[in-house]
Amino acid sequence: MSAADKGKILCSADFLDQLPQGHSFAVKKIGLHQFKNLLQQVDLFELDCCITNLSKTFVIDPVCHMLLKSPATSLQLKHDDTIHYFCSEKCRALYKKLYMADET
Repeated sequence: MSAADKGKILCSADFLDQLPQGHSFAVKKIGLHQFKNLLQQVDLFELDCCITNLSKTFVIDPVCHMLLKSPATSLQLKHDDTIHYFCSEKCRALYKKLYMADET
């Protein structure tokens, strides 16, 4: 979490190896990162949060990072010209509290 920007999901090569073969994520290599609690640097990869594969579109809830397989039926919220998708009203409310509190 300390290496990821807002709205980004980063993972290690070990994590990628655990994903099922043929997964739908777009993966981009970020490079080596030194974490304060590890002696060795870790190679990081970014998982794209809006995945399009085989005419199916998946999105990830920006609060709990749940994979949403049906964006059309998910809760939505437009913020800064971007539509965000949520798994529950609780996540949508928390997003509003964290990122839209100053907007009235």
